[in-house]
Amino acid sequence: MMPHALRLYRRSTGLSLQTLASRIGISVASLSRIETGKQTPSVPTLLKIVDETAGAVSVSDFRQKRREECAA
Repeated sequence: MMPHALRLYRRSTGLSLQTLASRIGISVASLSRIETGKQTPSVPTLLKIVDETAGAVSVSDFRQKRREECAA
């Protein structure tokens, strides 16, 4: 769920991958992998995402994704 919420937020606000990655302090490649679900963000990165998106992407989005991964 989180990757989709993050991409939806970024696109709905008109932010480029480069702009959002810069604001969060990660590489464009890392942000792309997080958005596609290929990489799980570290806790500090997750908190930066939540802060930068003003809660549009939440920790609970990430926790739901982790539950789904653990159940599989």
